[in-house]
Amino acid sequence: MGLNPVNCEKPTVVIIVTKIKVLDEKVYSEGLKAIVTSTRRSMPHMLNPRLKTCNYLVNILAKLEATNAGVSEAVMLNTNGYVTEGTADNIFIVKNNTVYTPPCYAGILKGITRDTLINILKESGSKLKEELFTPFEVYTADECFITGTAVGLASIVNLDGREIADRKPGPVASMARKKLEELMAQEGAKIY
Repeated sequence: MGLNPVNCEKPTVVIIVTKIKVLDEKVYSEGLKAIVTSTRRSMPHMLNPRLKTCNYLVNILAKLEATNAGVSEAVMLNTNGYVTEGTADNIFIVKNNTVYTPPCYAGILKGITRDTLINILKESGSKLKEELFTPFEVYTADECFITGTAVGLASIVNLDGREIADRKPGPVASMARKKLEELMAQEGAKIY
């Protein structure tokens, strides 16, 4: 007991095996609603977001805020007001045939599914930029989607009550989701 890991003579590993179902199946065809949460992402110098830890307190608070607002997801900002990620997933937007995702220095987890999706997008000929953007860029985007091991790829079609484009998953998200599923099937796995 206590905070000093040196005092733990014998480490314990707990593994929970279960099927992950984060979103209803219809979300993948219809998209989901989200809010920009008032809960800010932890600053990178306080807790390095490149470390995958079980320290999800900030993410849990953001998820509770989304649940209380009656939506499925929350988009988190860093302390400078730039979009970082969802509660447990990376975020992408499409604007004028270019795909944008926040750079790692914004305070995001450099996710495995994010990296896989970046490769898929580049291989498909999509123009991709890792750049900072604000909620306004999400509101006015042609598409918005999130990625993660548990969620796969799901489109955000409404943010803070504002409809994104035509309120349905767009062509880039649909293409990328299909290719991501094909890749996972080749690997003998399913991401959701």
